[in-house]
Amino acid sequence: MLAVIFLSGYLNIITSCLGVEESDNVAELLSNIVRNALDDCHILTLHSKDFEPLQSNLAGKIDVPLISVSLGSDAVYQENQIYSGSTRRYSGDPVEDDYWCLAVIVLVHDAMEAADALDVTRNTIRKNWAPGSYLKHLVYIHQVQDKDDILLNTELNTQYQSNTVYVFNEEEKLKVFRFQPFPQPELVLKPYNTRTYKIKDIKSSLYPELFRDMKGQRLDVFVLEWSTYIRLRETGGMLEFGDCVSRRFQLTMEEQLNCRFTANKPPDGQWGAFVNGSWTGSLGMVARGEADLTLDMSITSTRNKIVDFANAYRSDSFTFALSRPLPLPQWQSVIRPFPGILIWVLIVVTILTIGVMLYLMRYIVSKREEYSHKRNGGLGFSLFQAFRLVIGIDCKMRTSSTTLYTFFVLACTYGFFITNMYKSSLVAHLTQPSLSAVPNSLEELLRADDFSWGIVNYGAADYDLFASSDLKIYKEIFAEMEYCESSLSCMERAADGRFAYISWMVYQQDIIAKHFVDTNGKKLVVQARDVFNSPASEGWALKPGAPYIHQFNNIFYRLMQAGIPDKWQKELLSESVNEGRKNAKTTLDEGGINKLTLYHLQPAFVIGVGGMILSSITLVAELLYGFNST
Repeated sequence: MLAVIFLSGYLNIITSCLGVEESDNVAELLSNIVRNALDDCHILTLHSKDFEPLQSNLAGKIDVPLISVSLGSDAVYQENQIYSGSTRRYSGDPVEDDYWCLAVIVLVHDAMEAADALDVTRNTIRKNWAPGSYLKHLVYIHQVQDKDDILLNTELNTQYQSNTVYVFNEEEKLKVFRFQPFPQPELVLKPYNTRTYKIKDIKSSLYPELFRDMKGQRLDVFVLEWSTYIRLRETGGMLEFGDCVSRRFQLTMEEQLNCRFTANKPPDGQWGAFVNGSWTGSLGMVARGEADLTLDMSITSTRNKIVDFANAYRSDSFTFALSRPLPLPQWQSVIRPFPGILIWVLIVVTILTIGVMLYLMRYIVSKREEYSHKRNGGLGFSLFQAFRLVIGIDCKMRTSSTTLYTFFVLACTYGFFITNMYKSSLVAHLTQPSLSAVPNSLEELLRADDFSWGIVNYGAADYDLFASSDLKIYKEIFAEMEYCESSLSCMERAADGRFAYISWMVYQQDIIAKHFVDTNGKKLVVQARDVFNSPASEGWALKPGAPYIHQFNNIFYRLMQAGIPDKWQKELLSESVNEGRKNAKTTLDEGGINKLTLYHLQPAFVIGVGGMILSSITLVAELLYGFNST
């Protein structure tokens, strides 16, 4: 087992208070504890410059390098020194339970100095060692007025400093106490032989594995509702967890570790964001020690500086949800067989070209055959006949000219292909109406006409992503971001059309399954194919320095290796789909080819009515022109 010990000497006046004999007794006792109870820990000793007698004794008995660091002056200097000293021997593999053993020996004058020293070493370990390192304390206090001072000192005795052994003079004798946090904080006196200081069963007695049995310890959890992972319900006026992935994790931990979890909502209704110099929401409460943990939090480098994250047990990506593709206006189906204006322009140009060439050929033929070309009509007649040729209703031609006949056949062939392609495509568009295109990426969303987008601002990672990112596309999205009151209202706007709800993919899947499916389970809302900022890891956020984090991680590892969390998620999503189908009131009609009805004949009536209106306008114009000429 790789082990690490930080021996921090923090004595300003202890040298003058300790005699040579007493110093030797203290060194003998501490070295005995180190050799027998902390033998699996990496050893590094730190001492103050005022602590030469005890330093010499301890160095000879433990046989480890002593690094001179003065605690109590410059915290940055202290942390850098502790870190630089520890890295010399920080190598190899972690212990069998996947955490590092870290022991801190503190030598101080009183409880107040002990609190200051522990605060420094605790912060140092959080910043410079792997999260989940197993932390042990050995604290020598030269003067103790009352043991209650130690129990009441929140810096010394909290469950986050709980695996601690205290050594101090009581009735002029060195006595060893172990701090027991559960179920009530107390100092337990450990027997030892005053002559040799050999403590009976020293390892298991002083540093037992406290967090394999937490004796019913309550852990206050502050969370918000979150898909299949966090579900809350009220029972008898009390908030509790419903069936969800997090609750199933909790039940496993309650059984294995003998603890219990309580459900609470953060007063500000936020997950946690950095606002005006402080953290809000459940994340801020955990960082300040007002809550024990929060669940299913996106792990970011910024958040990792203020809390300790347990092992990430899942990852999720951002995407956006929007309505199913909607049918395009049916009256437009008459122009949809040939997509794009360019094809229609080419067809019109071709008709004009055929008409003009037909007119010129007739003119040339009439000169050669000595009859007036006006007999077969002028330019207008030729253009009209070209139109009839292209739509395939007039392919009869009486002429003795081989050139004119050949041209006529080629024009009819062109019209045959154009007409049949148009007819077949028109039938398809009439019987199976075309659907509107939907954006499938943020780039397409920005380019889409009349589209808006939004999120629910819980102060979560989705808001932080767009608000703090330097990427141009994220800035453009954030500049026009809209905010909904709830996830359900955002999804309802998406279902109505022309709105994209941006959030986590799995979170949206649960909402869609429960509230936006028809009686057959078909989705009324779809998700974009593209995902972004993926994958974002999710995990439990614990108080800084939580010593039971390695026990949580062990349970996470075992369940993940067996594929249990994925199985839970699929079960809960399936339950959401069944619930959604029971509550659904609509049924999507997606079957087969539709029969032609009046709805499908809209284009014909549009053209007929438009033609009558145009004819009427032309008639009026002719009458006015004739009246003015008369």
